[in-house]
Amino acid sequence: MASDGSIEYLGRIDEQVKIRGFRIELEEIANVLCRIDYIEDAAVIARDDARGEKAIYSYVVSNVNVDFKEVRKEIRKELPDYMIPAYMMQIEKYQ
Repeated sequence: MASDGSIEYLGRIDEQVKIRGFRIELEEIANVLCRIDYIEDAAVIARDDARGEKAIYSYVVSNVNVDFKEVRKEIRKELPDYMIPAYMMQIEKYQ
C-alpha cells in the first residue's frame, strides 16, 4: 500500500505463467535443464511467439555444441509435454 492509501499491484513474485491453460513454473524447467551434465546454466522465459501466442523459450549455456533433440528427449523424462520449451537456443552467457 502506498503512502497515500492507494494499492499498488506489482505482479507475481514467482515465475509461474499460464500457457494454453496450464500453470507452469519456469524455474522448474530451468532446474531440469541444469541437471543435464553438459548444460552449465539455463534461463527460461515465456513470451509471445511470431503468431502472438504465449510460448516457452529456453536459453542454455554450455561449452559444447548442444543437440536440442537430445535435450528435449532428456527433459521429457521429467517434464510433461506442455512444459517442454517450444524454442531453445544456446548462448555464451546471459546477464
